[in-house]
Amino acid sequence: MNHSIHGIRRLFLMSALLMALAAFVVACGGSSEPAAPAASEPAASAPAASAPAASEPAAPSEPTAVPAVQPTVAPAKAEPAKDSVVVVINSEPSDPDPWKATTLFPNQLAQNITQPISFLGPDFVDQRTVGFTGWEMKDGGATWILNLAEGLEFHNGEPWNAEAAKYSLDYLGSCVDCGPYGQVGASSGEVIDEYTVAWNLENANPALPRFGQFTIFRAPVDHAENDGEAQAASGHVVGWGPYKYGEWIRGEKYTINRWDDYPAGDNFMTQAGTINTAEYVWRSEETVRSAMIQAGEADIAWGMAGDMAEELENSDHGGWVKIVSGEVNTLDVDTIWHPELKKLKVRQAIAHSIDCEEIALALFGEQSRCSSGPNGIPGTLGVNETNWKPKYTYDPVKAKALLAEAEYNPDNLINYWTRSGRWAKDVELA
Repeated sequence: MNHSIHGIRRLFLMSALLMALAAFVVACGGSSEPAAPAASEPAASAPAASAPAASEPAAPSEPTAVPAVQPTVAPAKAEPAKDSVVVVINSEPSDPDPWKATTLFPNQLAQNITQPISFLGPDFVDQRTVGFTGWEMKDGGATWILNLAEGLEFHNGEPWNAEAAKYSLDYLGSCVDCGPYGQVGASSGEVIDEYTVAWNLENANPALPRFGQFTIFRAPVDHAENDGEAQAASGHVVGWGPYKYGEWIRGEKYTINRWDDYPAGDNFMTQAGTINTAEYVWRSEETVRSAMIQAGEADIAWGMAGDMAEELENSDHGGWVKIVSGEVNTLDVDTIWHPELKKLKVRQAIAHSIDCEEIALALFGEQSRCSSGPNGIPGTLGVNETNWKPKYTYDPVKAKALLAEAEYNPDNLINYWTRSGRWAKDVELA
């Protein structure tokens, strides 16, 4: 039986930079018609008898002055709060190719440049990106019909159409080293018409497009010409997202620039950029990222822990919003090959030997919870308050008894592997 001990909900803290949308109102001042000049008084009539004498002409009246029209002054054009921002993330991308990168590079950086079919919205509904107008499932998820937006181009001018979409689907559907392959498996594209493509999967997946979140679409000609060493040398990526690739100075920074031709959608997740340039730098230590925010050296920090909330909110720089992640830290074990972990009682002993509640409180605060049930949080389909509750309480005495019953051999070393600098408190948790 494959049994996993489920752990602690993460609490992320990121800064929300207050950005003003550029807008401007022009009010044109209308002028009144000029007043007509006053008519001159008529000249006096000559007397009836006697020779006409030259009469004194009446002095002409001065015309009414035309009022000077003061034009309405247009208000100054609203500018973004900042022209550029600095974002400090956990680590530098492990691979210049976002299709093959194993860090959070696709989420943190690349999906600003090149995007998938949809993003999962706060209402748990998939929101299509601007490259698509819709999709339809066929044959229980063995085929998905994707409808593409017309008139869209990649950042380099290549057309976005069914052939372009097919290129990415074909490449990722056969690239076992690419991240999307692990989610979708073997697959390919089939052109239906200029703006319709079928996505055919060897293993039917009724959960697409949600499980296609890393299937991001790139300019086919550029990718084909630069795939491999050329792309690795520059790190450039070409898509049709709201930002385009700027530069990547290895070990220092990664820059993206706003794409002015991005056709903004009607959802906040598909809005156009309001900041011209975003510069990404990386620091693995949370305390360093926190210090950069407080000193004004960075505007946004990735993966901050909840216990830093107060000091960050009270700092002079950055407007902070606390975001609770729906992720779950899990302790997964090899139940097939390892001579000890394949024993149920050894796994149960491990569960009873971990004081999850105390660890969660110390690292993540009162908002954290422990579970040994489903890999999810209450509110997720199939997860409720009953099956979420921990099944294995902290009981070191019982843990020792279970190890004895299982005839545990300490010579069979159990290695524990974890990532460093990816999630809040991941090093401390390990």
